[in-house]
Amino acid sequence: MPADEIEVLTHGVDTRRYRPRSMDQRAQLRRNLGFAERDVVIGTVASLTPIKRHDLLLRALAAISRDNPRVQLSFLG
Repeated sequence: MPADEIEVLTHGVDTRRYRPRSMDQRAQLRRNLGFAERDVVIGTVASLTPIKRHDLLLRALAAISRDNPRVQLSFLG
């Protein structure tokens, strides 16, 4: 992709505040969201607009999942 077509938007997240507090809480959250313990979960938090190019993420997931069916994708937008 040509560099002039890439736009980087940086945002800060307080990772001390927004993280599971224990492995048990992490496991519980995965269960609540329907993910198995061994699933590889890729997540994105972004507006669901074309400029975010979620289509590229979906294509990448399709390619990855051919070799690893445990890959899961979660969108939050």
